[in-house]
Amino acid sequence: MKNFILFITVFLTVTAHADSCWETFEERTESLMESRELQYRLLDLKFSNLTDKAKGYATKGKKNELVFLIHGFLGNPNELKSVADMLNRAGYSVYSGLIPGYGATAKVANFYNKDHWLRWNVREIKRAEKCFSKIHLVGFSTGATIIHDYITTHPEDKKIASVTLISAFFQNHPEFNIALQAAKTSGVREIELGWVLEHVPVADARVIVDTPDTYLQTAPILSMFEVIDLGKVNRDRKLAKQIEVPVNAIISMEDWVSDPHSQIKVLKKNFSDLELRTYYRPGHVPHQLMAESVSQVADQVHMAVIDFIKRN
Repeated sequence: MKNFILFITVFLTVTAHADSCWETFEERTESLMESRELQYRLLDLKFSNLTDKAKGYATKGKKNELVFLIHGFLGNPNELKSVADMLNRAGYSVYSGLIPGYGATAKVANFYNKDHWLRWNVREIKRAEKCFSKIHLVGFSTGATIIHDYITTHPEDKKIASVTLISAFFQNHPEFNIALQAAKTSGVREIELGWVLEHVPVADARVIVDTPDTYLQTAPILSMFEVIDLGKVNRDRKLAKQIEVPVNAIISMEDWVSDPHSQIKVLKKNFSDLELRTYYRPGHVPHQLMAESVSQVADQVHMAVIDFIKRN
């Protein structure tokens, strides 16, 4: 009887702490968005406020495990909303973060660099680890690169239970090299995405133009080169040994943005416990291979993410 009472006491204490910690985590997430809005207004007088879809958000689940999701270049947390909702329905708490500089305007995005992103990511992971026994990291494109940077510079972090990298960016597709060089030498700071779609009518551009509530419609060129630099740093990083954290890599072999072969090479080099999923369906599996509107394998990708996290 005494053991039973002790068990109930400990259980209630742990549960109360978890609830209190979550409330603090949720409140802090909301205050971060308020602070971000203020920063953005100071950088661009034309910016008013973050839309609900552009804001980072936290949703509580039944498990004492958190899935931290990070979106990609031009995007906001709404980009991974379908994945986040499925994970939450499966019992996981989810936190979908907003990369500093994104969610507002191209002018705002150009003020932030890769160091801002990496410092933010470390702070958010450490904040999550105060409340949860397990953290699962899920990143798309630039978000995947940011997560890769954390894992390869913090291999000792035992609370990271799994890593899912969707279309990780390490090197741009060779088709864009001439255009990137022209952008660098011209000094252009912003480019309208509608113009890009007219000249490069591919699904990778169409999904952006078709969903303005999720993506910036004007590309921040300075920010884009920060992404390229971050990819290069991660591509060229040399590790003393392979990292053992379970990694789920989801790659479109028809990716017109991130070179798929560099993804495979980097990830095979860095991780010993790697599950590699590649998709090849010309014209139907773009960079945003998890987006139902343009990808024929979106459902498969969603299930691959959830199944992998459940197993870890």
